[in-house]
Amino acid sequence: MLFVRFPVASAPRLHRRFHHLSEGLGRWSVLVETQLELERPRRKVLTPRQREILQLLAEGRSAKEIANDLAISARTVEFHKYQMMEMNGLRSSAELIHFAIKHGIATI
Repeated sequence: MLFVRFPVASAPRLHRRFHHLSEGLGRWSVLVETQLELERPRRKVLTPRQREILQLLAEGRSAKEIANDLAISARTVEFHKYQMMEMNGLRSSAELIHFAIKHGIATI
């Protein structure tokens, strides 16, 4: 079996090209298509609490300030923050804030 790895960003383009070239390959097309689907990043739905915390983070509040406002611990705020980052494939707080703005959770 042959596996070829490509950057995730190129998956949709490769997917279209592969469909064009794969007529008659039978099960091989299914294997490559399945691999492309697995590597495509998927956005997860945030809970109401996560949305609330993300909105406050986007406003520039610290974890300690958010914790005081919501009557939870700062560690719980950080837990939610890292859960959101992990669920959506984000690597930094800046990417998380960009995600919030892009998806209408926060405004500038």
